[in-house]
Amino acid sequence: MPQPLRMVALAGLLAGLPWFVAGTRTQTVAPGAAEVHLQLATLLFDEGRFIEAFDAYTQAASTPDTRLRRRALNGKVKSELRMAEFADAWTDAQALVQLSPRDPEVVALYADALYHRSLLSMESPTTAPSTAVRDATEAVNTIDRAEYREQACLAIVRFMNTALVADGKIRCSADLTNDTVTGSKGLLMEGMFFLATTRVPGIDRDKGWEWALDSFEKGGARIGNASLGEGPDLGLLRAKLRVGEAISYSCVGLRERGLATMRDVDVNYQAEAEKYFVRYNVKNCVR
Repeated sequence: MPQPLRMVALAGLLAGLPWFVAGTRTQTVAPGAAEVHLQLATLLFDEGRFIEAFDAYTQAASTPDTRLRRRALNGKVKSELRMAEFADAWTDAQALVQLSPRDPEVVALYADALYHRSLLSMESPTTAPSTAVRDATEAVNTIDRAEYREQACLAIVRFMNTALVADGKIRCSADLTNDTVTGSKGLLMEGMFFLATTRVPGIDRDKGWEWALDSFEKGGARIGNASLGEGPDLGLLRAKLRVGEAISYSCVGLRERGLATMRDVDVNYQAEAEKYFVRYNVKNCVR
């Protein structure tokens, strides 16, 4: 049956089913109606109609049937992530993981909700910085994915404080066993981490700047010079590493070397690369 006709048929079926369970204090959808809501929600989700799918999943989630509620919450979280409703996705993901704590798909959804809530917290002026760090760190501890590791590191760099430095579990370090590009990204994160530590009172700033310079130089050497036909992502990564080198040279007292290094940055990427360091509060030396 074509999907539009199937949706009409499901809507008609819903009209003829008892929706709510009698004798409950809140309106809960009867299992039969919840099953139909789930089928309709799946069709809507597959068509990219995420708001309507979310509404149908929400109806189904109020069923007393645990199995159906689990499926409905799964769909709600997926819809909320597609709708960029990350705070709500995290709330529903918590409820979902309580129902199925060992289900790999559920655990993956929970980690993804944490990751996206961390991204949201980075932009929200009303959210405590610790939320961005905590969520990103929990996401990468739940499932070790490259984007989760990068977000955890960037949150730490941006909101670096004495407590984060003192916590030995939190550190951005490169895994050089990875491929060239991934290893170079790791060295960029490592260098930014060392720059961020120099903002913290009591930290040896000279060592932080030296370690940062070493990381950026290793990343630049690893990625090499520009080659014909390479993509813009690689060009921007190289520019960020060079900007990091330039900042670090200036911080350790080699200002002219730093200025010369900055002049070597590809002009096509220089402005964006510098904004990256400004965004994460590691563009200037703090003495």
